[in-house]
Amino acid sequence: MKKIAVLSMAAVLAAGCFVGCGSDDSSKKSSGSKYAGKYEVSKIVSEDQEITTLPGGSSIATFIQFELTDDGKAIGWDADKGEEEKDVATWSVDGSELKIFEDEDKDPVMTLKIEGDELVMDETSGKAYLSKVSEYTTIAATEANED
Repeated sequence: MKKIAVLSMAAVLAAGCFVGCGSDDSSKKSSGSKYAGKYEVSKIVSEDQEITTLPGGSSIATFIQFELTDDGKAIGWDADKGEEEKDVATWSVDGSELKIFEDEDKDPVMTLKIEGDELVMDETSGKAYLSKVSEYTTIAATEANED
């Protein structure tokens, strides 16, 4: 039952990650290109449980994947659909937080804590840890690992 709750939280986090397209105006530049790169979920921690794989053994990494570009864009997509459905927003760093904006004139749609080399989504139901990767984990790769 706990796994269902944690997976539900992960789905909500993924859906909230990029709810819509942001402005193409990139006047709100990133304040540190060291954060530019590809990110995906490495683990979800809820209560006393740490989850890195889904039931059936596939990787949790495909739940949330996005790229932060040097020019201040945040590009997220559904791992199932790959490059077909991209959502574009903007991002900036404010102290120890990385903020993603759907509309630059409004509050951020997501605020991630910067903890070392990871970005952390801290929700009341748990935390999702995102790590920088050189290449995304794909659905096909996780299915291959199930065998």
